[in-house]
Amino acid sequence: MDLQQRQQQPDDILTEWAEIGKRQPGDCESLVEIACKSMSILEPWTHATSKHPDVMPIIERVQANASDFIAILHTSKDVAKRGYKLSQDMVRLCDHFLDKNVHTNELEEYISDMVTTATEANAESTHVVSAFRDVRQGLFGITSVIPAKVAKIEDARQGELKKMERGIKRGERAKMLKICSTTLAAVAGGIALIACPPALIVLPIALPLISLVAEAFENKATRKIADRQMREQNCRDALEMIEKISHDLARFGECIDRFAEFWGLIELTLEMISGRAQDLRGSRALRLRLKGIRSDWVDISQSYQTYTIKIEHLCKLMASEGVLGVQTADERKVNTDNSGKSPKVTRQTLGSDEKA
Repeated sequence: MDLQQRQQQPDDILTEWAEIGKRQPGDCESLVEIACKSMSILEPWTHATSKHPDVMPIIERVQANASDFIAILHTSKDVAKRGYKLSQDMVRLCDHFLDKNVHTNELEEYISDMVTTATEANAESTHVVSAFRDVRQGLFGITSVIPAKVAKIEDARQGELKKMERGIKRGERAKMLKICSTTLAAVAGGIALIACPPALIVLPIALPLISLVAEAFENKATRKIADRQMREQNCRDALEMIEKISHDLARFGECIDRFAEFWGLIELTLEMISGRAQDLRGSRALRLRLKGIRSDWVDISQSYQTYTIKIEHLCKLMASEGVLGVQTADERKVNTDNSGKSPKVTRQTLGSDEKA
């Protein structure tokens, strides 16, 4: 215990402890909603295909970021589990302070164990923040650089088509194909389209993940998702969907920053209490203060529990749809080596029910 800790009065420590509990770790419901909205946009890309060879690297780049994002959600869920356990420990700590049958030495050991847990979780939450920033920068790189590449692909296609048209006019294609002039333009045009396909991406329709996760949370089960219709989209239009999540990802980043900051506060709180159990027990305000502190930490534990359960359902939904980020890095490598591509969604006939 350092000099500053010894100089702090028990009532001051209780006041700081209470203030930290009032701050809460952030809006867990908003965090879940943002995660669902972002994955609703990213998940279809994990099944995306294109006949254009220059479009496939774009798809693979988005898929890598989607995989990393779901992996971050898994890690954040594990941190939230620690948060739930530690907040429950904090509730019990309040009870132990008031229980005369619990010796002060036992209280100090209990606090020491909590400090260790908080330190580990704080480091893990910092890792989540760093990893998320990498994903966000990766998606920003796609939306800032890829449009120019798509424009280049489209310009090259138009150039090939014009070159083919000039060839038709000179009659070069007529000599090569040896077909009648009445069908020349149609056939040659078809060859041009095959030689230089448009920059199209085939994507399944998006899943209503917010409602699916809410339903799973209420029913305690994950509903099986029906096969989805696949749709062709212009590459530029498809990438606009990625741009739409930039604002949501910024909000998500702010939320997880608050989570990480809160872990730091928890660690500081426990270090502040450590070694002062006897002094705190001597405070006249202890019983009244601990009642409010305990109530706040009950709310915090419920927030962590809700986040953990809902993100768990989201991850299960992604697993059922074959999102590779749900697997470990080694498992992803094995699957990629074996198949060379991500799992596909079964195509439905046009006019079928598109609701998940």
